[in-house]
Amino acid sequence: MKPIDLDTDAEEFDGSALLFRAVTARGKRRGIRLEKIFWEALSEAAKAEGRALSEVVGAAHDSLPESGNLASALRVIGTHWMRARLRQLEHATVPENVFALVQASPSPAFALLDDKRIVHYNLPFLHFVQASFVGVEQAELMRGLRLSLDMQLEDVLNKLKDDPKTPVNTGFALGVVGRRVRGQLKAALAPTPDQSMVVAFVTHP
Repeated sequence: MKPIDLDTDAEEFDGSALLFRAVTARGKRRGIRLEKIFWEALSEAAKAEGRALSEVVGAAHDSLPESGNLASALRVIGTHWMRARLRQLEHATVPENVFALVQASPSPAFALLDDKRIVHYNLPFLHFVQASFVGVEQAELMRGLRLSLDMQLEDVLNKLKDDPKTPVNTGFALGVVGRRVRGQLKAALAPTPDQSMVVAFVTHP
């Protein structure tokens, strides 16, 4: 994952301010002072589990030893939840999941990096390429295949990042050994935070 730049993102990442809250848990009102980021994590954890924040505080209080510190226990709970959430998101955004989406498509599809390298494709795409360049050996075909888009790939990525819910339609061309075929595709932004990747679905060969 991309590290947080603590210099440029200092205002956005303002989670260190101490906030005092009075929380009623187990019928008793408690005053707790925690950093803002921990309150946010605890609130998100409680919401995800369908519980009230007071229930999280109460459960933390009940699990404390006699000499335990409730604020410290809540920080640990919030940190554990954030770490678990991060691991879930990392697992959900690995390139292998994107490749599975490409394979699941019944139409020709491929995954494209921001340098226009095709890093994965499905069987319908291979059949489309073979039918478009009859007589070219498969090894030479996939090694020498070149892709170009009617739009600059940077512009496609920028449009998708501005509005990830709306695919981008553009024309494309494939070329190999002096031959060329054109078509239309629909591009969507792949959920890969560590690198810019597009999933492209051929709509009109």
